[in-house]
Amino acid sequence: MTDIIGIDAGGTRMKAAYMEDGKISTKVFPIDELEKAAAWLSMLKPQASFAVTGGRAKQLESILGSKMEVVSEFHASCKGIKHLLLEEKITIDSFIFVVVGTGTSIHLIQKDSHERLAGSGLGGGTIAGLGSLLTGQTSYSRLGQMAKSGDRKKVDLLVRDIYSMGESPLPDELTAANFGKAGEGSNHDDSAAALTTMVAETIILLVTMAAEKHGTQHIVFAGGAMDGNPLLAETLEQYKNMLGYVPYFPARGMYSGAIGAMLIGGRNVEV
Repeated sequence: MTDIIGIDAGGTRMKAAYMEDGKISTKVFPIDELEKAAAWLSMLKPQASFAVTGGRAKQLESILGSKMEVVSEFHASCKGIKHLLLEEKITIDSFIFVVVGTGTSIHLIQKDSHERLAGSGLGGGTIAGLGSLLTGQTSYSRLGQMAKSGDRKKVDLLVRDIYSMGESPLPDELTAANFGKAGEGSNHDDSAAALTTMVAETIILLVTMAAEKHGTQHIVFAGGAMDGNPLLAETLEQYKNMLGYVPYFPARGMYSGAIGAMLIGGRNVEV
């Protein structure tokens, strides 16, 4: 059987998945190096064909030609995440699947079906773009480091700030207003932390409403936005006790689209 290389060509990075010694290997490339990436993969597996998904899939047609087939992005991501859960020996028949990439896509996955429920323009692209305006920093990984070092309490107005003189009806550490204290002695690291928290809290609000509606507590998070931004993943997890959800973060979650494309394009792995 011909080797299949799965590719997820996203907004900022191209992820690839391929079989090597009986296991799925993965690799990531900057999106502005599509030609170099395709040449490397073609050299690695000269006889392989390509199953491509993602918003920039069409850009690869002129490079890969007849060796390329396009796979539905949502189908690929859902197929890939189910495989990754099996890989980590996690068995859940019904869960909300959240892809936090440039933006955010929310899916319901059940044993024999998947459905896209909603999406949001808030995601890694928001952190990158608005982070650049707030801090002048254009590197996403650097913004992630800044967010981890920063103190969002110097920028966000918390419930405890409003109820400082009396008993609060809500937990003190909840956000009352994102960026409600901006400019009061904060620095760029604090702004990066507040921005990351704002994106994460908004995603959690959307996702937990979807989980409640569809009768599941299980939420699986994946996507490239969490790579290089540890505070984002930490914030997505931190409200689990308060809101009653069970979060999962598969180690190779950012490759779910590429792995799913490979599995759909070929049949060399049973899932």
